[in-house]
Amino acid sequence: MNPSLPLSTRPRQTHQRRLPWLESVLAALIILGAWVYGFLNTRSPVGPLVPNVLPGTQRVEANGEIFTAYNAEDQVLGYAAAADATGYGGPIYLLVGIDPNGEIAGIQVIEQRETPGFYALLSDRKFIQGFLGKTTDQPFMLGQDVDSISGATLSAGAVAEAIRNASEKINTGALQPTAPPIRFGLPEIALLALFAGSLTLPRFRNTRSRKILHWALLLTGMAVLGFVLNQPLTLANFASLLAGYWPTWQDHLYWYMLLGGVIGLAVLQGKNIYCFNFCPFGAVQECLGRMSDAKPFLPRGVYRQLRWAPRWLAVLALALGLAFRQPGAASFEPFGTLFSFSAGFFPWMLLVFVLFASLITMRPFCYYLCPVGVIMDFILFIRNQVKRIWRTKQNAPMK
Repeated sequence: MNPSLPLSTRPRQTHQRRLPWLESVLAALIILGAWVYGFLNTRSPVGPLVPNVLPGTQRVEANGEIFTAYNAEDQVLGYAAAADATGYGGPIYLLVGIDPNGEIAGIQVIEQRETPGFYALLSDRKFIQGFLGKTTDQPFMLGQDVDSISGATLSAGAVAEAIRNASEKINTGALQPTAPPIRFGLPEIALLALFAGSLTLPRFRNTRSRKILHWALLLTGMAVLGFVLNQPLTLANFASLLAGYWPTWQDHLYWYMLLGGVIGLAVLQGKNIYCFNFCPFGAVQECLGRMSDAKPFLPRGVYRQLRWAPRWLAVLALALGLAFRQPGAASFEPFGTLFSFSAGFFPWMLLVFVLFASLITMRPFCYYLCPVGVIMDFILFIRNQVKRIWRTKQNAPMK
């Protein structure tokens, strides 16, 4: 404690120093409790659902994870198996029925915890029904065996992967599917370019050049990660990571690059490069703010008070996603509404409000609502505290 400070200010200073730690511990305990609650929940039984994917079933025999369906004459109607795969926001758990000729006879979604907007795109376009009649020896690769869904590529890939896994179980009885080929294309290239540009940005000494590169990163993130790919960093990504819903890296290299790159660079450099350099929704708000000459932010005292809102909204949403094992269900971000033009009434109202507010104050959602910014602030807080403790121990006198 600084002895030069008046005694009346010392308790307040100590309180301010301890508050972030107390807040962080409380938030961690809430999230841990939600994780434990979600972990203890079990999935629904699969056997009673077999007649839904193999019509005419009168009797079902279970042999491990494989279900054999029989008709009224006690003849084999086909086989069924369940499998899951992780999409952009969470897992999709499917039951697949295959007839004796090796053709897919039926598919039923048992549980899905994908981001609601992305899953709605699959349902609206009847993506799952497109697999009926296909044979189990097909790899079900997007763009080859099945058509992809623009704006929901990772969700569509999760469905294809789950069907492939179930088919592999039936074909060979193995628990692990054959590893799919590595997918590397425009999303991964764009992400690498944005990371490289963000790392290069501080090296520019010329202010004008730095501003040009900054806007190039923002507009690229908005166009590519937002409107073209519709794959920004969201609360659902962090919830999926904590829940253990990790997709296969061969099919979802982008997912790992985005999360790993943003978190890794924050830990190594102590900077949140995503939110300020190439967040698609942040770029939209900043463009609107520049058009209307919006103010940077509210007065400091008001800002400090309002910062409580996004912190506890993020904790609540993350806890709900973990408790119900549905990472994207509690997400309140209007990203999908803007970039896919598909959402309900409330997301549209929130989007309209945020876009209008962006004309008055700079990046209102980023500063006062965004859960991703809160999570990144928490990561940076822990990183800086660990670094401070480490330095203190290194500089401590030898006993």
